[in-house]
Amino acid sequence: FLLSNASPVQRKKAASQFMRCLVQTLISQHHTFKTLISNRGDRSTRAVVLRTCLRRADFISAVCTEAGILLSNYQGNVDNGSVTGSDLFAIGDVSEVERQCFTESVDWLWKFASQNTSEGEASGPSDTICNSFQRPLVINLRMPAAIIVVALCGALSSSRKTNERGSDESQDQLCVSEFYDSDSSANEFLSSDENTAESRNRREICRVACHVV
Repeated sequence: FLLSNASPVQRKKAASQFMRCLVQTLISQHHTFKTLISNRGDRSTRAVVLRTCLRRADFISAVCTEAGILLSNYQGNVDNGSVTGSDLFAIGDVSEVERQCFTESVDWLWKFASQNTSEGEASGPSDTICNSFQRPLVINLRMPAAIIVVALCGALSSSRKTNERGSDESQDQLCVSEFYDSDSSANEFLSSDENTAESRNRREICRVACHVV
């Protein structure tokens, strides 16, 4: 249907409804998967439980990939120094509670999938080392988890409001230097002596983008 001759409004509505299905699926799979990996069984049943978990991980991977692809086609937008969220969330099919639960599920999934898979080696983004039972699950989920995290960051909105005349950074609750204190190019960007409207807007947009992430 999304590739048919439907109008843009119909396509967007269908995409929003599909996104809601993916959101609800990932939320439910998150809780099911946590239960499965916490009940590994005894030695005689461990292989069966692991196969079940691997099948569940494959399903979660497919959901994350589909959601990531869909979100990448409906990203957030910058307008007057503020970030508006994806149309998939703005239309209203995905409720605020569902979006919050979805974000929490994605956050948990990334923490699980970013564990190191081999002791003593930097084989993952996290310092946490997974056990032998979780290792194949972590490997299977790492790429899909990265896909959905990146796509979601690009699709969310920011509650931060900007000032067209530039904000007073001393009153700013979010300081960009806290994010980029080791990046010389960013420090140069932030320490610009220019006091033009364009310079202020660039710094403000950068702060808003950091708020989204």
